Amino acid sequence: MAQAQTISCRQFLPNPADEQLMELLRTPPLVNVDQFRRTHWREYQWDAQEEDLWETTAGAYNAAIEAYQANDLQEAIECDEAAIELIPRFAEPHMHLAVIYQKTQDWRKCKQTVERAMHCVQEEVPDLHFCLGRAFYAEGNLGDAVSEFQKEIAIGGPNYNVLRWLIQAFDDQLEPIFRQKNDWGNRFQIRRLTGCAIVCGFRASAMNFDSRFAAHLCQLWDDFERTGGWTLEGLQAMTGISMNEFKGFYRSYGGR
Repeated sequence: MAQAQTISCRQFLPNPADEQLMELLRTPPLVNVDQFRRTHWREYQWDAQEEDLWETTAGAYNAAIEAYQANDLQEAIECDEAAIELIPRFAEPHMHLAVIYQKTQDWRKCKQTVERAMHCVQEEVPDLHFCLGRAFYAEGNLGDAVSEFQKEIAIGGPNYNVLRWLIQAFDDQLEPIFRQKNDWGNRFQIRRLTGCAIVCGFRASAMNFDSRFAAHLCQLWDDFERTGGWTLEGLQAMTGISMNEFKGFYRSYGGR
């Protein structure tokens, strides 16, 4: 297998600026996720002991997939664990197990699974940071959730699911600010959070359009605009669309 790429040298702040998110979304991801899922398991270079264990390990992992598809989650968990015990650096069963715990909302085991995977797996792989971000979000740790969701994008590129969870984390940080009597007292924080939500939101909307979410983006723009000025170039960079396209979008969903 080629030398593993990592994201360890890059910063993923819990309170990024919108410019940092735009740069992240422009940066080519480390892996092609679809191709990774199809072919990565063939690319391992095993040592002699691992070669002897591979047939049994692969069988356990395949059994985990079949059990999961049959909705037998306990069997899937046991088979993934068996595969990990045989060859700990085999990434796929770690990923599959983290996804199971994320979907069942067992956040303690989800975090434990991801932490073990990050110790055992020798490269950056999809799903792990997303699952860890979901666990942090469920705990109310929004800053660490934002960081982990950004890491997932760096590895596999932006996808609708991760972008929507990022937006939700920004929205949840805005909500208590707006509950305060002097809700516009911290204009810098409001501008940062709305700007980040807008950047992610327009990319998500381009992937999967929803009129209610479009109206929410218009509200976010109203809140952003109330915190200060903006330029044509800035609007286009944040939304990814032209000024004329934005005007049409806003007239259709913004209500003014």
